[in-house]
Amino acid sequence: MKESALAVGIDLGGTQVRAALVGGDGWVRARAAARTDVVGGPVAVILQMQDLFSQVTDEVDPGIARRGRLSAHPGRWTARQE
Repeated sequence: MKESALAVGIDLGGTQVRAALVGGDGWVRARAAARTDVVGGPVAVILQMQDLFSQVTDEVDPGIARRGRLSAHPGRWTARQE
């Protein structure tokens, strides 16, 4: 990643959702976190991720990366390990 490039990473966990803005030099520029809204369900968690993304940056093109395969089922996402 070139030095002027920026990336946002989002860590979705069972107890917390965390976001960080990282520069091409590897330094964390901004961080944000919130307790995962398990009761609110998937839509609430996606809205939390959107809010945290907005907190760490105004203009970065988002992408999604994860370990293993991702499987979409009606109304939910599940991560299946290979």
